[in-house]
Order: sequence, then C-alpha cells, then structure tokens
Amino acid sequence: MPVLGLIVMGVVFVTGLILTVASLNERSDRTLGLGLGTVLMVSAIWLLIALARQRKSAITPATAAPDVSRAVATGNGKSSESADAKERSWYFATTDGNRLRQVVLTLPPSCARETRFSELMLFPHYRVTQKDWVAEVFTLDADPGPYLIVRADGITSKLHGQVTRIAFAFYHMKSSGILGILVNVDCPQATCREIGFPNIGFEMLAGLDTERGVVMYGKFIQRPTTHICFAESNVSTGQLVNVADGRVMTAFPQGKFDLVADVSPDCLGVIRREWMSLLAYHKTISRPDFQTAVNDVCALVPQAQEKCPILPPANDRRS
Repeated sequence: MPVLGLIVMGVVFVTGLILTVASLNERSDRTLGLGLGTVLMVSAIWLLIALARQRKSAITPATAAPDVSRAVATGNGKSSESADAKERSWYFATTDGNRLRQVVLTLPPSCARETRFSELMLFPHYRVTQKDWVAEVFTLDADPGPYLIVRADGITSKLHGQVTRIAFAFYHMKSSGILGILVNVDCPQATCREIGFPNIGFEMLAGLDTERGVVMYGKFIQRPTTHICFAESNVSTGQLVNVADGRVMTAFPQGKFDLVADVSPDCLGVIRREWMSLLAYHKTISRPDFQTAVNDVCALVPQAQEKCPILPPANDRRS
C-alpha cells in the first residue's frame, strides 16, 4: 500500500477522532462537530478499503495469468494449435482386406539436424554398404540405437529441406509376415526429373524368422524418437575393391544430414499394437516363406522409385 495513502488516511482519521471527542466536551456546536468527525472517520475507513482493493487488483494479474496460459497450452488438444499440428503429423491406413497396414509419420524440414554419423564403418553384410539407393536399420557397438540409414548417392543435398514421410508397414501375407519401412521424400517434380525417377522413395522389407532381426526392428519402430540418417558413399572413409576387375564391392557410407522427430504416445501405441499383431500372425504360419511373401508384397505395392508406396490419408483408420 502506498505510504502517501497511509499518511492521508491517518490524518483524516485522527482529525475526525479529535473533532468527535471535542464535540462531546463542548456544549456548543456539538451536533456539527459530531457529524463532521463521523464523516471524516468514515472517509478514512473508505479510503483504507479503496487502497486495499487497488493493491489486490494490481497483484492478481501477475500471479494468475501464467496459470491461465498454461491451461490453454496443455489442455486436451481441441483448442491448442500445437496439439492439432502434432495430431496431424501421423495417421494409420489399411487396404487390400487389411493385409496392408501402415503407420505413417510426416517429418517437416524443421526436423533436419547435423548428422551424428559423419563416418560409418559398417560390416559388409549391411546392404547399405553395397547398394547406392537403399534404406536399412543399423546399430553400432558404441551407440546401439537402432537407427535408419537412407543411402542416396549424389542426391542427398537435394533431399535436404524437403518434407519426408516414413511409413512402418505391417504386411500380413499368406506365406509370411513382413515388416516394411518406407521413406518417401516429397521433392518438386523438377527435382524428380533431374534425378531421373518419377518418385523419390526408399524401401526396406524384413522377415521375422530371426530373433536378432525381430529385436532390432522392434526396437527401432518403437523408439519414442525417430532418427533417420541420409548418407552417401565416401571414398575417403574406405572401400573394398575387387582386385580382378576393380569393381567396388563395399563402400562405407557417410552421413550428410539427419532427420529427428518425436513420436506422439498415441502413435506409438498404434505402432506397438500393429507390431504385436504382426508377430502373432507370423507365428501361426507353419512354414514361413520370406521370398514368396516379398514377391506378393511387390505385386501389391508399387516400386518406390516409380510411385509412392505409402497409403494416402484417405484410408486413415486409427482403430
């Protein structure tokens, strides 16, 4: 409360008190003095109340406003723009009698990061060391991850800054369950023509017959943060060359940039549900045939470089 207000209130109250007491002791003008003293004391009390209200109104906004803004920002998502944007960043779609089931995440350009994998010394059994247009899950002894690497020799710089979609595909084929990981970069048509492909897509199909593969793929698709490394082969990192004909047999990839994005809990819930369903379905097949299942998938899903194999949101079915 301001000091000046206290002083004024005190002076008015004391003056009123003095006039009231004096009016009781003096016979003349008793009514006038008593009335004036009463008015001054009431005025002092009114001033005290007014100052108290002023102080309360000055303090309340500073303490209450943060609570109100927090409630708006962390509500149920219906009135929050950021929550709505997060909700639209993924969808679940099915087709062909529910045999093809995909959880699709959209990664905007803001997800781009400086790569953590400037030099990768991967074992030759990784396809990414032998093919120049491939996607593959990998793990490192010092950094188990797992992570996804997309090797796109000669074009990674053109993919940087573009919207990227990754789909976790759960294929319930008659001869085997198949896990697919699809990466599609929404490049402008001019870029596609320059590169020489109608569509900029990468695909990995994995069987479920080995425990090591099931564990590694399961860990990757269920990570709360999706991490993709876009890479190219790098001569300075090292190559294995066939001495007879000079053909490069293995080229160690070099990361150029990464895409890193958090996965919402509801999306993770759907991924886990579909993963468990696929594993359970695969166990019901007495004699799984991976290659036959891959051929069936290829007959149903377009080649990634020809047409986007990711199902559209029009088929969105979240339950």
